[in-house]
Amino acid sequence: MVTRRVFYGWWLVALTSCILAMIFLPIFQGLGAFFVALEREFGWKRAALAGAFSLSRAEDTVIGPLAGYFTDRYGTRRLVFIGFLILGIGFICFALVQTIFHFYAAFIVLTLGAGFAGFLPLMGAINKWFIRKRATAMGLAQSGVALGGILVPLLASAIDADWRLTCFVLAGVVWVMAFPVSKAIRNSPEEYGQLPDGDLHESEADTVLLTEPDLSASEAVRSTAFWVISFTHALAAVVFLTLMIHAIPMIEGKGYTVVQASFIVTTFTVVGGIFQFVGGVIGDRVSKKFGIFCFVSLQALGVLGMALADGYGALVAAAVIFGVGFGGRVPLLIAIRGDYFGREKFATIFGLSTIPMGIIQIFGPIGAGFMYDRLGSYTMAFLILFGVNMLAAMMILLVRPPREIARTL
Repeated sequence: MVTRRVFYGWWLVALTSCILAMIFLPIFQGLGAFFVALEREFGWKRAALAGAFSLSRAEDTVIGPLAGYFTDRYGTRRLVFIGFLILGIGFICFALVQTIFHFYAAFIVLTLGAGFAGFLPLMGAINKWFIRKRATAMGLAQSGVALGGILVPLLASAIDADWRLTCFVLAGVVWVMAFPVSKAIRNSPEEYGQLPDGDLHESEADTVLLTEPDLSASEAVRSTAFWVISFTHALAAVVFLTLMIHAIPMIEGKGYTVVQASFIVTTFTVVGGIFQFVGGVIGDRVSKKFGIFCFVSLQALGVLGMALADGYGALVAAAVIFGVGFGGRVPLLIAIRGDYFGREKFATIFGLSTIPMGIIQIFGPIGAGFMYDRLGSYTMAFLILFGVNMLAAMMILLVRPPREIARTL
């Protein structure tokens, strides 16, 4: 009896999940713990510390296109190796911080390393290994972000004990892992005589491969679909980012403790992690456009619920709805680009779409903070976020495949 080996694409999905957990844990989910340690040692204001995060969003408008271009030109394996090396340098710089300007410089290096080693190059590789099961694979891979969230208490304990030593240890870990992790990455199935989705014979893949689009970056950018998808993604993402930054103070302002507020954030983060996988599975079985509309609408309802909730139970329910919405939309908004634009220039095209996304994400958290300072409440800001979210949901219904491939989708 011949046993069929596990398709490498699924090993790549598992590896991607672990890499994303490793990267997102210290520079996104665990960033608040670093903020507390820096504030304690240097007395810096929270606004100044949060400015580094906003700066990283601006930096993404440059890093995204570069990472996309280099991924398609040189392959994910090489870019991840370089990214890990840069990440290590960033953590060393972080460990040696003495002024707020040193902190900003270190964060710029960390963001560069994460951009080259993380999300975009890895999604580019998965997009090449899967076609029919693309959304499922991407959703499962992105669940690694939630995995990183589970480890936040462990990282926070280490940071609280000695944040500089923690940075040195993180640098050592990413440097040690750079070679074996990158070596395990395979850029595309064709390089190894395989076919996407684990098909054993060309006849199994012929229909899918013949109808798979193959647009260049310039062709994609000239299409209406590129801009509709990019702005839908940007508007939905800015809502999530703004809520992540302001949720705890908003809930605390309703009369709850920081611990209770933190539980709300944990709730929508964990639910979101689960539904990143569920959303991917759904996206391979129904129209991705319709799936995005449904999940983005649920995210909007979650935001509205948190803005208007007058009890803790209502806040928990709203957090669950929000988690379902943001978790489910993430893999579909990535996978639909592969369906519409193809495999060969996916990373470059996705990288170019980070320009409008990065610009919009700069203003969301700042705008919410400004409105709170003026009005003494987050209610109006969250109501505006609800409107922005519904606009994103409506926009995706307008998307159409580029003319060159409309007849095949």
